[in-house]
Amino acid sequence: MRTESDTVRPQTLDRGTDGDFYRQVCECLYQEAWLLDEAHFEQWLMWLSPEIRYWMPTRFVRKSTEFDREYSTYDDGVAFLDEDYEALRMRVEKMRHRMSWTDNPSSRTIHAISNVQVESVADGRCVIRSVSTVDRSRFANQSDRWVVRRVDTVNIEEDDWKLEERRIYYPSPVLESSNLAILF
Repeated sequence: MRTESDTVRPQTLDRGTDGDFYRQVCECLYQEAWLLDEAHFEQWLMWLSPEIRYWMPTRFVRKSTEFDREYSTYDDGVAFLDEDYEALRMRVEKMRHRMSWTDNPSSRTIHAISNVQVESVADGRCVIRSVSTVDRSRFANQSDRWVVRRVDTVNIEEDDWKLEERRIYYPSPVLESSNLAILF
């Protein structure tokens, strides 16, 4: 669902270390992409907060006057993905299992992170917008490309950054892939 903050330019942080902080944010997202691409899923789980909400709302085709209602909301109970830490942990466990039919043989992914914007930093939390392009290949001739918009909330207490929420916005109302056995 689009909100007022979706339609305005993110604020410029007025701090002496803006450039350094922005580089840290980007490096954090790039490191996460590398962990996922190299199938270091257990290490990726360590970056998640135990209270994480990993949510991919569904998109609806609406009239141009209903632009603010194009995505489902938390309250709708309708989403492509709506997972907590335990669900993500089980998903990783399933991907590792030799009998996982959805991902056997294992997919190979490449995550490209772009359009990184720090929307806000307050009370030990940072809201980060980015675009993630995920290429997945399986077998000799099966491939998928996902381009999604992400809005992450990261707890930035000292050096221990934890992902508390990820909202994943897929632009199409129809999934064009055989499964969602990837991590964004």
